Amino acid sequence: MESINIINQEIIPFVYSIDKESLKGDESLVDALSVSPMNGVIPPQGSFRLEVTFKPKKDTKYNFNIVIHAKRKARPLVLNVKGIGYIILHSVHYENSHVGLLTEDTCNVNFGALFINEAQRRTVQIVNSGKFNFEFSWKKPNKVSFYQYSLNKAQ
Repeated sequence: MESINIINQEIIPFVYSIDKESLKGDESLVDALSVSPMNGVIPPQGSFRLEVTFKPKKDTKYNFNIVIHAKRKARPLVLNVKGIGYIILHSVHYENSHVGLLTEDTCNVNFGALFINEAQRRTVQIVNSGKFNFEFSWKKPNKVSFYQYSLNKAQ
């Protein structure tokens, strides 16, 4: 979301309204751009803040010309908004599986029975098939516990 201040340098207020059709752009890009508030009054020698939200729906470049009508003005104000939508293509694989894990499924990692000081490893691979880098983080559910025991020699 970005904020844009529109300033009225006149000594009279202006009633404005945004042309809804100018937010649509191409038919395939509908609902990617929203503006708030859609209408209102700009006070004399004042300004108003316009909130522009861009939520791309496709992996493509976007270009909008937002038309703002102000009463008693011969021409509308046109605000050009450009953006790029892209898709993050990723998959997570456990133990070299060719099939990626599903996001809604839990992947239980079982290390089996271990002796003291024995180590086991499991492989989790994150594959980025997209054009852009992305960040990720690991989260441990609250109900999962990891235990570490220390044993001292009896004296």
